[in-house]
Amino acid sequence: MLEAGVKPDNFTYAAILDTCANVATVGLGMQIHAQVIKQQLQSDVYISTTLVDMYSKCGKLQDSELMYEKAPKKDLVAWNSLICGYSQHGLGEKALMVFEEKRPEKVNPNRSTFLSVLRACAHKGLLDGNVEIAEKAASCILQLAPDDSSAYILLCNIYADAGMWGKVSEARRMMKANRLKKEPGCSWIEIRDEVHRFVSGDQSHLRCDNIYKNLSLLVDEMKWTGDMSFEFHL
Repeated sequence: MLEAGVKPDNFTYAAILDTCANVATVGLGMQIHAQVIKQQLQSDVYISTTLVDMYSKCGKLQDSELMYEKAPKKDLVAWNSLICGYSQHGLGEKALMVFEEKRPEKVNPNRSTFLSVLRACAHKGLLDGNVEIAEKAASCILQLAPDDSSAYILLCNIYADAGMWGKVSEARRMMKANRLKKEPGCSWIEIRDEVHRFVSGDQSHLRCDNIYKNLSLLVDEMKWTGDMSFEFHL
């Protein structure tokens, strides 16, 4: 596009940044961000929101929050992206802080917001007093999307970590009664400018044997340290 002499606009940059976010290619995303600054488009609402999302999904959480603070208009998408980034990268307490303290004016939380809150509560360090928050978040999700299996799955994991086995059984019974199944997990990682995609249970990766061998070693190490939580998580 650039070689053809066509100048990208704000929508083009936002679309490219969105792609970088979805496959977690932070290197390319930062290059596009530099181009955005050169073109003086960093104050564009679409671009600023997508930058929050891109840095969040790539694990550059300080940069994500900086983009959020600098955004000319803080909307639901940017707020959700910041909460989701902290919860997905193990910073549940920070995610709950963003949920409680950085909510934009006249913005109501949606399913994605509550799902990120539920993920934040799923971390072991947040068990004290947060089972109730998780239950409220799950309830809100199921009101908005009754067929969302992720709410039940995360709630089961939270109950398991808290040792609430009766609640685990109850949540699983509700899933079965509603004929809900867990969707296969999927993730991406960028190594040396190459994106690797992983799907739960998939064996199509070229280094599949090596991957599962190392996974087995990690499970054995967890057993050796006495951490059996992986047996109870859906």
